[in-house]
Amino acid sequence: MKKAVITSLFLLVQILTFGQTYVNKEWQVVSGSSMGLNWSQNITSSSGELITVGNTLLLGQGVNILTTKVDKNGNILWQSNFNLNGSNSDYGVSLHEDISGNVIVVGTVEDRISRRQNIVLLKYDLLGNLI
Repeated sequence: MKKAVITSLFLLVQILTFGQTYVNKEWQVVSGSSMGLNWSQNITSSSGELITVGNTLLLGQGVNILTTKVDKNGNILWQSNFNLNGSNSDYGVSLHEDISGNVIVVGTVEDRISRRQNIVLLKYDLLGNLI
């Protein structure tokens, strides 16, 4: 019995140590500004593309909502920077794909007068046009 327990523990240690899955990077895409880029959420579309939302810092505009759609090979299909009326602080928080393939983005935008954050809903068509 003692030998079986020791053998089981040895096998468990081997599995935990050497049984890890390694991920091979096939491609990498960097979008947005090198001044600042933050990621909030990504989803896989019904047709297999990667859709990402976050925010990026752009000179003269402040922080903008950044939404990007990338194909399976890492090619950017479309990218959108959203800045409401020159607001300094717009943040992409979450996203969803509707049954037509349109992308719905939930974010916050800063009111320039009150400095309060308000909720914004953005809807993009399949080509990345704001609708």
